[in-house]
Amino acid sequence: MKSALTHLVVDISAMKPEHMLQCWTWLVSPSHVPILASAVGDLFLRAPDGSVHWLDVGAGTITRVAATPEEFTAGLNNPERAAEWLSPDLVATLQQRLGALGRNQCYSFKIPPTLSGSYDDPGNYERCDFVTHLGVLGQVQEQTRDLPEGTAISGVKDVTPKSRPWWKLWG
Repeated sequence: MKSALTHLVVDISAMKPEHMLQCWTWLVSPSHVPILASAVGDLFLRAPDGSVHWLDVGAGTITRVAATPEEFTAGLNNPERAAEWLSPDLVATLQQRLGALGRNQCYSFKIPPTLSGSYDDPGNYERCDFVTHLGVLGQVQEQTRDLPEGTAISGVKDVTPKSRPWWKLWG
């Protein structure tokens, strides 16, 4: 990756794909592998056929953006495409306002766009653990995906899959 993009991405090399995607199984196939994460919390995934897909967590959508990893890399080197995918102007504003990201952090929505939060308002962002960001947004998107536009929402419940205690692993 070009060093010019370093401040626009989150290093996901030490993160487990199953942890990143555990709350997105309703939308993302387990055969998709995370290859890049944006500083604003979106994921880019490689499918088994080599195509690359953009998981826009704010919209709750997945979109094919390249037929091959090479085409994806070329897109990252294209200023217009990189701006669309990585939001460098917003990231620059957020860095000034909130400071640089720490390890395993992204800029996350305080109020997700699905719940009437803004993509464009820097005041609607905070620094957040990346896996937590994906988990919360995955749950919100799953719980609201079938609601008609404008539906009043009174709350969102935590449905994070719970692992079994070690003493119950065998029974």
